[in-house]
Amino acid sequence: MTPQELKTLRLSLGWTIAQATDLTGLSAHRWERMEAGESKIPPAVALIMRTKAQKGTASEDLTLTPAHLTAFRRAFSLTQALAAALADVSRVTWNRWEMGKVPVPAHLTATLRTVVRELKNLQEEKP
Repeated sequence: MTPQELKTLRLSLGWTIAQATDLTGLSAHRWERMEAGESKIPPAVALIMRTKAQKGTASEDLTLTPAHLTAFRRAFSLTQALAAALADVSRVTWNRWEMGKVPVPAHLTATLRTVVRELKNLQEEKP
């Protein structure tokens, strides 16, 4: 995804930068840098934005798919076991979600939003 595509998708959804950062857990500064082409766009953000644009739904209505979970995990270089621990489920449960064997529960959206914020805070604290 290019910076211009990111900005176009955000604007087509009618979102401010604050609304986009609320969904993704990124800082406003980071979002502005991504749209300006000064910072890499994480694959998970690109996937979420494309999904939102296709559905045209509000951020709180995001339904996580197996692809979202895989992109989230890879964006933070997590194993399934670590991702499962962050979501407070077993690795087997996480694997079933990623493989599409079991539907991803709706409440996981809020959980992962919180996890993303915390992971981003940890990344920003690193020198």
